[in-house]
Amino acid sequence: MVAAAHRFILRHREGLLGSLEEAKRRPAADRVLAAKTFETKLLALLQQLSDEFKESAVGPLRRTGDSPQELARLHSACGGALSDMENALDRGRSQGRALNALSAVTFSAAPVRGQPSLLAAE
Repeated sequence: MVAAAHRFILRHREGLLGSLEEAKRRPAADRVLAAKTFETKLLALLQQLSDEFKESAVGPLRRTGDSPQELARLHSACGGALSDMENALDRGRSQGRALNALSAVTFSAAPVRGQPSLLAAE
């Protein structure tokens, strides 16, 4: 990633230097205003470069990785082990919801002081 960042900066070096020179040459009423204006321009430039770098470095990977074809390939990888694990998790979640519902009924059937338990044998 460091090498990619270095290449990105080298590709954008001339434009970056030109933008910085332009921002420094902007006239301002006083030094404080000039510094604020330069800081604002510099932050906007750095944000733009950061966004471009993220898109160039991560964007293609994310678009490729999230494609339906790639997700299908991942699901069938390792003999379908990923799909098997996801199915097991889904079954576990369903069983967990059933157990939670059962425990809610069981706890609501707990005896109230002075009244017999709903679960007690008659």
